[in-house]
Parts: sequence; C-alpha cells; structure tokens
Amino acid sequence: MKLGKFIKALFVVLAVLFVAAVALAYVLTQRVEGVLRTEMASRLPALARSLGVSIEYDDVSLCPITGLSLKGVTVSTIEDGAPSEILTAESVGLMHSLHLFPAFHVRIDGVRLNRPHLSVPLACDDPAGLSSFLPSDGDGGAAVSGRGLREMAGRLIAGAGLPVQLADELELVWRGGGLNISEGRVRLDEVTGSLALDGRGGRATLVSGARFEGDRGKVDVKAVRDAGGFDVALRAEDVKLGAFKRCLPEFVAAPDDAAASLKLIAESGERAVLWNADFGLGLKGLALNHWRLADRTIGGIDLALSGKLRVDAASRSVEFERLRIGTDGLFLNASGCAEFAQGFKLDTTIRSGRMPIQKALDAIPASFVPALEGAQVAGTIDIGLAFAVDTENLGALKFEPEIQIEGFELVKAPDGVDIERLKRPFTHKAKKKGEVVKEFLVGHPNYWFVPYKRLGEHTIKGVLTCEDGSFFRHEGFRAKHFRESLIQDLRERRFARGASTITMQTAKNLFLTGKKNLSRKFQEILIAYAMEQLLSKERILEIYMNIIEWGPEIYGIGAASKHYFDKWPKDLDPLEAAYMGSIIPTASRSYYMYKQGGVPDSWATYLALIVSKMGVVGDDYDALDPFQPEFGWVRKKREAREKLEEEEGKGEEEGK
Repeated sequence: MKLGKFIKALFVVLAVLFVAAVALAYVLTQRVEGVLRTEMASRLPALARSLGVSIEYDDVSLCPITGLSLKGVTVSTIEDGAPSEILTAESVGLMHSLHLFPAFHVRIDGVRLNRPHLSVPLACDDPAGLSSFLPSDGDGGAAVSGRGLREMAGRLIAGAGLPVQLADELELVWRGGGLNISEGRVRLDEVTGSLALDGRGGRATLVSGARFEGDRGKVDVKAVRDAGGFDVALRAEDVKLGAFKRCLPEFVAAPDDAAASLKLIAESGERAVLWNADFGLGLKGLALNHWRLADRTIGGIDLALSGKLRVDAASRSVEFERLRIGTDGLFLNASGCAEFAQGFKLDTTIRSGRMPIQKALDAIPASFVPALEGAQVAGTIDIGLAFAVDTENLGALKFEPEIQIEGFELVKAPDGVDIERLKRPFTHKAKKKGEVVKEFLVGHPNYWFVPYKRLGEHTIKGVLTCEDGSFFRHEGFRAKHFRESLIQDLRERRFARGASTITMQTAKNLFLTGKKNLSRKFQEILIAYAMEQLLSKERILEIYMNIIEWGPEIYGIGAASKHYFDKWPKDLDPLEAAYMGSIIPTASRSYYMYKQGGVPDSWATYLALIVSKMGVVGDDYDALDPFQPEFGWVRKKREAREKLEEEEGKGEEEGK
C-alpha cells in the first residue's frame, strides 16, 4: 500500500517536472526566438547588402526538435533605388537530425522565381564568375556532382560568414515562377521540380520542368536525373530565331518570320558519357548571306532534319542513323559517324531515292539558282554519295557520287538559259566584271569563226589535254575532278581549284557570272548536264573554242591562232597547239611570253609534258626540243633576217 502511494507520488512528481521542463523549453524557445528575431533583424539586412540583395521574411520560428525556419521569405535586388523581387519561398528551414553526431539539413519549399536576370558575356573565359566556387575537374573545367554541389553551397555559406555546416543531404523543392535569360530575350514560365543531393553517395536526383508560351514561340522542357541516369524531353514550337541573333553566325540572317521547332528525347547512363537521342528539327524562313555561297542573299529556306544520334562524350564522337534532311519535298537519307577528338573526321553515306527531277529542282531556293528560274524538266533522278574526310589526312578523302537520271527532257527552258538557240549561229556578249567588253557572232558569216571540222587534230588534242582530257567520255562533269578540287580547297582553305569541265566552262561563259561561289558551281553543273543532252560534243567544243578569251581582248581560236602564230588552227603543229592549250586558264597574265618572244624554261618543261600526253613520241617528239614555240612575229623577224642575210650573200658573190 505504501509502495503504491510512492509510485503514484513519483508519477505526479515526474509529471510536474515534465510540465516544468516543457514550460521551461517553451520559455527558452520563445526567449531564443526573441533573440533570433533581434539578431536577424539587425544582422540579416547587412549580410544581404553585402551580397547585393535585400532579404525580407514574415516570421521566424524555432522548434527544439526540428530546427529553425523562416516563413514567407522574399529576396530582391535594388534597381533605381527600389527593390525588385527576384525570389520568394514559402519557407526556408535549417533543420537538424538527432543523431550521435547531429547534422544540419536545409529545406526550401515553395520557391517562386520572379524575373531574376542572368547576362552571359560570351567573350569572357569565366562568364558566370563562379570559378572561386565551382570545384575544378583538373582540366580547366568544372565537375559538379552531388557532393560537389554540397561543397559549392558550403563555400557560399562560409563566404557569407554563417556558422552553419551542411549535412550530407540537401533537398530543394520549387514550383511556379519564371526565369528571364540574356536581357529578357528568353523567358521560362511554370518552373517546377525538385532536387535532392546525397553527398555521402555523391549522387543527386533532379526532377524539373519549365514551360514558356508567348508571341516568340512555345517551349516545354522536362528533365529527370537520378542514380539510373538522365532523361531529357524538349519540345519547342515556332520559336522566333530573332531572339537568338547574337548567338547566330554573321552569315545567318533571321528575318522576323524565321522560326524553329524542335523535338528532342535523350537519355544517358549514370555518368552521362553515352547519350542516345531521337530528334526532329524544323527551320522555316531562314536566310543566308555569304559570298562563298552566292552573290546575293539566299532567302526563304525551309529545312527539316530528323533522326537518331548516339553521342559519346568521352571520345567526342557522334553516330547517326536514319538521318533525314530535306526541304520542301526533297529529302536525303544519311548514316555514318563524325569525330571531333583530333581535327575533324566524317564518314557518311547519303541517298535520295528516286524522285521527279522537277520536284528536286523546285525544292532548291530560287535565290540560289536564279538562272534556272522557270525551268520545267521531265524525268527522274536518284542521288547517292559516299563521302569521307579526315582533316588530319586529306589525301584519303573519299568522294564517290552516284547519279542516275532517266527520261530527262527539258520541257521549258528558263528565260536566261536558252540552250536550243546554241544549235544555230548566235550573238555572244563577252563580259568582264559584269560589263560587256565585246560582242560578236558565233557562227557564219563571222570571218574569225572556226567550225569543228577546221579546228585541226593538234589544236583539239592540245586544248583537251590541258583542260578536259575526258571530255568525250563524261556527261558534263566528273566526280574525280571534284575530289581533287575538294582536297586542294580544304588544304588551302579557299576555292583554289574549280574542277570545271569544258562543258561547265562553256555554261559559265554563256549564262553565268565569273564569281567563285557554290551557287555558280551548282548552276554550272545543272546547265552543263542539260547542254550535254541537247547538243553534240562537237558543237559544245566548237562553241567553247570560239568564245573563250585567249589573251587581252582576243576572243575565239581563229583570231587567237592568227595573232600568236599567224596560222589557222588546223595548221598549228603539236608544240604550237600545246602552247594554245596551256594559256587558257591565265590567258591575259601569260601574254608577257608572246611579247618577249619566248617562254621561260619552266613553261617549256610544261609544254614538253603536254606534248607527250598528246601522243607525240619518238623522232617527232625529239624534233620539238627545246620546246620553244616560235610566235608569228618572231618567225617573220627571223625570216626577214635570213632573207637579208641571203641577199647580202648573193651580193657578195656577184661582187666577186
């Protein structure tokens, strides 16, 4: 009985002590909260100002079990003397865990981003200015993992002078809000997600999403990062390219109506080294302006690109399959790989599949092929290309086109390219720098016109050997020429070699300008092919020989052969014909040899090579040594001298 009373009394005492302890804890908590309110009210504004912001909050609460919490937090910047809100949070808590070695946790709930500003000057090596906080990867970059993020946050807190140690786990939850980047040119709305960091395991779990919709387009992004890897989904619709003008190359123009659409689904493993992606990119209303492309702006470009990619970040390589690229109905399918580790390597196979020629022609922007505007063509085409390039070994470049054309017919010639008129005598206007310098008739009754049958075997061989040895075998162009030209152009990083056949040169002289760009070359190829279908080889060569420039203001083989050697083309010997062929690429610059009456030794060696390729051998070849052609005026001077010497000799004989 006494024991029962003792136990009852003990419980009463314990209850009183517990109530007293709770009351004391409450009093102490209130006391500490009061101190915290006072301290934070006096210290927090100064700390915020040192960070360039202002921080306001609605209330401070302290729970002995959970920790310290701020309610209704607002972070603002000071603009023009007034605060501009950039971030709000429902609560920010510094929580602790009741373990043997207690650690603090930070929890932030209900974050709203309100027009924070981020400007990135691209010219700076450290544009974000975070080099003092980001842990280095030892190679000049930054490697941020879950533990790295924790360390970075710890440095920021230590820099602010707060006596806080972060725990191994950190969780950040946010929802709603917006983000402006680069002076308001890009804005993301409805930012939602969560981030949890596990410093002990060095892992992070991120679930995030952002959405933007306005007069500059619509963007929707979702990302998940966890121990299993990364998953990213991005969808952009009708995004105006004008917002990214500063990021685009100078030759890419972005009119007001230019826009892009993108669908991307990508996934990677935990280390984010290997990525697999499905994507689709659409561009409309794009414009390009570069003198290497064309001598005018190429506008109205609509382009679609889609396919599967496998990206290896470690080896800096990309494999692509079922890559589909095209514009307005003309699509090419490609597969292959590209490497960026040492120089640049690309190995790809491209195929179009059979399609109507007219459909392919209509898909090309009219500003890129202005000379072909209005053309109507029948027939089908199938395009294939095997291409490989290694900038560290250009000699191994592979360029193997395969073009199959069936049923070609020029139904309607473009206004500026009337090939049918070339079957009859026509007037040619020779131009230099866009201005007509001479106008003459190509055909009879022009006195200087030389028909094919009177060109002479040596003259034909000399010109073909120098300019187009396979003229009678190709259909307007040769892939081998393009391969050799590409190698030289890549080595010299300029258009050093044209790869033009005689048919292409004829097309250029008759219908195009002399400017070196891709537009002219592309039109040359198309016109040359059409000429090969409508004209005989003999007629094409006849036109070529009678319209090209052979020296300063000297046009046509007839006038040229009479000027240089005082002979008609059919009467030229192999050495003279070789000389005529050798000067075609540099006719005006080579004229000095005619004026000085002979060629230098290096040119004589070149002529010897041409003559041998023309098939001159044996005694006929030896008879031409030392390969110094005798120009007409030199021969006349020699003959006059010899005649004078002969007459003087006769006079001496008669005097005896």
